[in-house]
Amino acid sequence: SMGNYIFNKKFLLRELYLDSAMNESSHDFGKDVIPKIYRDYPIYVYDFSNNRIPGESPDQCMYWEDVGTIDAYYRANMTLRDVVPEINLYNDNWPIRTAPGQSPPAKFVFSGDETGERRGEALDSIVSGGCILSGGRVIRSVLSRDVRLHSFAEVEDSIVFSGVDIGEGARVRRAIIDRGVVVPPGAKIGFDEEADREKYTVSDSGIVILCRPELMPVT
Repeated sequence: SMGNYIFNKKFLLRELYLDSAMNESSHDFGKDVIPKIYRDYPIYVYDFSNNRIPGESPDQCMYWEDVGTIDAYYRANMTLRDVVPEINLYNDNWPIRTAPGQSPPAKFVFSGDETGERRGEALDSIVSGGCILSGGRVIRSVLSRDVRLHSFAEVEDSIVFSGVDIGEGARVRRAIIDRGVVVPPGAKIGFDEEADREKYTVSDSGIVILCRPELMPVT
């Protein structure tokens, strides 16, 4: 997060109370509180554009992305698949830490039936540990841990959270699937925007959001 601030406690509380009483304010820290303080009090910032990351070339642009919307979050994750991504997860000199998992390596099974279609494979994608692509196909997507993709299922241009189960023959396109969601066999998600909007949340650019099972059933 870029939102790291150091304040005098009494000063900050006073400004927050003042902002809370302003009807014309949206009560957003970056849009309302900080600009108001800036006009009357000294503020000091760290120039992130001069930040240099060990292991990256000196001319490498510093990475920053506002992921405050669904579409921005989607785009930020998709860029991780680039051959030379803006933010490099594989830089040994600047590791990006995450919660450690105990999952086994990802597994891709079935190399093609007599028709050549039943093949477990992933193209231009990131596939995390514990995933099993059992005769299913993943294209231009990001899969978290322990995702199960059954035979003839296909995931395209999507972000899939941990523990998701995608049934046989299901097709998912341009979606963000929350953890633990079970996509039924034969389901089609991301192919009919009008139908998707009746069941799920759909972003301005057409990204379909599938919530956790306790929040919304998937059909």
